[in-house]
Amino acid sequence: MASPLAWSSWYRPPKTVPGMFSGSLMTQKNLASVAPRGVSRLKFRQNEPVKRPIDKQLLLVSAGVAIGLILIVMGLQSATTGRDAQNIPAAIEEMSPGPGDQVVQQAQISVDFIEGYEASLIIDGITIETTRLDELSAEGNAQLEPGAQLEIPPTAIFDPGNYIISFTPQEGAPIEVFSQGNHTAQVIYWKMVDGREKAKSFTWEFEAN
Repeated sequence: MASPLAWSSWYRPPKTVPGMFSGSLMTQKNLASVAPRGVSRLKFRQNEPVKRPIDKQLLLVSAGVAIGLILIVMGLQSATTGRDAQNIPAAIEEMSPGPGDQVVQQAQISVDFIEGYEASLIIDGITIETTRLDELSAEGNAQLEPGAQLEIPPTAIFDPGNYIISFTPQEGAPIEVFSQGNHTAQVIYWKMVDGREKAKSFTWEFEAN
């Protein structure tokens, strides 16, 4: 057995190989320094998020849903703002033709009001005489023979049961046919309880072809 003195005389600590880390710490710099030649040195990142592949089908579905929602919103806005843009009074439920509509030359003009209104029509500056349907029916029924039909005069007709005023161009009427081109119509309307003295009006244009 060798003596302690003899052991210490021949023991030598290992030499540090150049290019290798000499300390006990395995740092990113040390690990990168020992990469073999010709091999790209790895970049060590801590807490790097894992990149997941993009699901193209899910992306397409999401895009389709988004486009659908946009179209629905645009449609609702159009429906909501169309009547307001035409400035149609709240007292009018429906009208035909509407502002800017195109119609045939013998199209009927009709304005449907909410309950409690009466009206008259002016078309192309011509005041159209109005006949109340209830008065016409009462008078006509008293004179009608059995099986005969009630004759409707060529005037504007106001139906007080449905609050509708209408006019159809025909022979003998103030306007027998709408000439081709633009026409102006005006409806004068008022609440029955208030009388014509508090009447309002709405004017619009339509085109006949």
